[in-house]
Amino acid sequence: MKIKRKKSKTHQSMQQLYDALASQELSEMNMLVMAIANLKEEASSRSLTFLLGNFSGTKRRVEYVKQSLQSSAGSFQREHFSSVGFQREWIALLERTSKGPVRDAAMIAWLQKILHSHMASCRMLSILAKVLERAEEKELFEGFVAQALDADSQLSDAADNTINFDAALDENRNLVREHYNPNL
Repeated sequence: MKIKRKKSKTHQSMQQLYDALASQELSEMNMLVMAIANLKEEASSRSLTFLLGNFSGTKRRVEYVKQSLQSSAGSFQREHFSSVGFQREWIALLERTSKGPVRDAAMIAWLQKILHSHMASCRMLSILAKVLERAEEKELFEGFVAQALDADSQLSDAADNTINFDAALDENRNLVREHYNPNL
């Protein structure tokens, strides 16, 4: 006969923390999924557009995790958007660059910054899920980390192989135009 123990206050507090953080992370993942559509519209590089198209599976994964967490922890209290800073950076990026290789390079840097934040959050949630003995949710968050690592690697490869080089050429052309007038 198995004896059920009452959960400690620490366990309950950890559960509440986990639920709040998971809800916030999923909201931010939703924001990222929506942002990817905007990124695709603003990208000029075919390799970047192709990579962004490959991230479409993220939306299905976010919905699956959301359903899984809702069934185990009840419904989420509300949507959290602590990523206002990321949104401001996106708007500034669009205002300060024009469509082309320089914007593509900036978009990769911005997206990687979000991915790194996302990976750190998902790793922490994976650890909390393990402590709370939620094996399925632990695996789901570890899956997000693996997916984000893969996306980060692909973005780095695209930047290293073409986009950063094209951006440097484009930026140097603009500098030369500003300082050299062939009509003189």
